[in-house]
Amino acid sequence: MAVDMFLKIKDAPGESLDAKHPGEIQILSVSWGVSNPSSMAFGAGAGSGKANFQDIVIAKKFDKASPKLQLACANGKHFDEATLTIRKAGESPQEFLTYKLEEVYVTSVSASVSDEVLESVTLQAAKITLDYKAQKADGKLDASIYFKGDIKKHVYTA
Repeated sequence: MAVDMFLKIKDAPGESLDAKHPGEIQILSVSWGVSNPSSMAFGAGAGSGKANFQDIVIAKKFDKASPKLQLACANGKHFDEATLTIRKAGESPQEFLTYKLEEVYVTSVSASVSDEVLESVTLQAAKITLDYKAQKADGKLDASIYFKGDIKKHVYTA
């Protein structure tokens, strides 16, 4: 399935010309994860520790947001919020996955150059809300399913 991805950061606008996402950062790929080590081999077993949230890794083309992201990383400053939107591409694009991030730190920025200048940007957020909408048989999107995490406080809900 082809998708379009956009990252909206108020203080680091991108160059998207998309009608629904003008001035946002166009994303080529994104990865993110969470792990929670188990202690099956110790004591009574089956215990778990605290969740470990991996950095959100974004691949993008170098754009006018790039210097702002590098500056935030270099100075250790955070952005108040960011929204990552993923939609199914096509004639009638549908936004089915949204990540709302609060207190967002840029933890690294690295560039590579071949035919064009690409960047890998990693982000870490104090709070995250994931909003997913499954596609129903009729093609419409179903009701939202949420994951909400206050990573600083280790509080997670659906």
